[in-house]
Amino acid sequence: MSVDRYYSTDSVADQLAGLIPPIRGRLTVFDPAAGEGALLSAIGRRFPGVEVLAADSHSPTVRLLARAKPDWFVGVADVLSHRSVSASPVWNCAGAAERLWVLLNPPYSFRGGSGVAIELAGTRLSVSPAAAFVWRVIEELPNLSGIAAILPEGVLHNIRDRPVWAAIEREFAVSARVSLGARSFRGAVVNAVLVTIDRTDSLVKAGRSAHLGRAPLGVCNCVEIVRGRVPVRVADQGGDTPFIHSTDLAGAVVLGKTGGNRALATPGHLVLFPRVGPRSAGRTRMVDGPVVLSDCVMALRLRDRNSAIRMLEWLRASSDALDSEYHGTGARHITVEAVGTLLRAAGWNAKHVRASTAISACDCAP
Repeated sequence: MSVDRYYSTDSVADQLAGLIPPIRGRLTVFDPAAGEGALLSAIGRRFPGVEVLAADSHSPTVRLLARAKPDWFVGVADVLSHRSVSASPVWNCAGAAERLWVLLNPPYSFRGGSGVAIELAGTRLSVSPAAAFVWRVIEELPNLSGIAAILPEGVLHNIRDRPVWAAIEREFAVSARVSLGARSFRGAVVNAVLVTIDRTDSLVKAGRSAHLGRAPLGVCNCVEIVRGRVPVRVADQGGDTPFIHSTDLAGAVVLGKTGGNRALATPGHLVLFPRVGPRSAGRTRMVDGPVVLSDCVMALRLRDRNSAIRMLEWLRASSDALDSEYHGTGARHITVEAVGTLLRAAGWNAKHVRASTAISACDCAP
């Protein structure tokens, strides 16, 4: 397959450069599909002295650009290949930047191909080339401040790319800023739009946001909150199902005690933490049900094991915010309502369900 190559005109490049907000301190700009370098040249005109990084998968173009711009750091790399990106000194430099904005005019189509395969939270999807380029940039550059991109107008609305944008918008604010004329590119007739994808615009507004991480990017962020309901005094009912109390969460492996009644068990992929103190830090564990949950345990149920792993990592990263919600005149405890508020503020699609029920259908799809 050959990738389309319609490079940005100077006028379009200047419009895109104008969308990047003023940055305090040292700014690094990176174009991973730089072509002739028009976007980066426009940034240089707007922000003199900026650190410029450029890459492209087309070796002859890269050689020409390196000769024309000796003060830029230029190299060959393929955005769509993790191996190529990992081996690229230019991409590695971008990944170490303190304040990084990416400029992007991705391919709009592949001649002879119907889509690009990407992986989103363990699920393989076929999406448009433009959406794939944006996703790969976000996936490879966790230090990213934002992206200013020239995108085909349809990429923001078509059904195929909807999961990508739903995932991105959990972490970034996506704004279509300027509509371009159909003949803005030499040799092509295409409706395009200038888009900013800005992390700084999407911060959680709650006062606890300094300690609250964002939900990881993924196709499905559905989570069910389950409050355990079985008191310890009646846990042993002669059954064959593990019973898990808050004291069982202290070890590296959750074993529980046999004897639980299977009729009271909660199935699914569960992330557990104490409902009743001591506080949650260091006592967050993942188990696969069915298990009987003590009334001193709270569970978050995810749709698959990969999602449960993402939740476990998020809870551990957000332990300060979770711990601050334990209150009580007697034993400190956390409520279902408080857990739900935290999850939803961070971008999870959370709802409360009763213990022992089957997992419900996903309802986070647009």
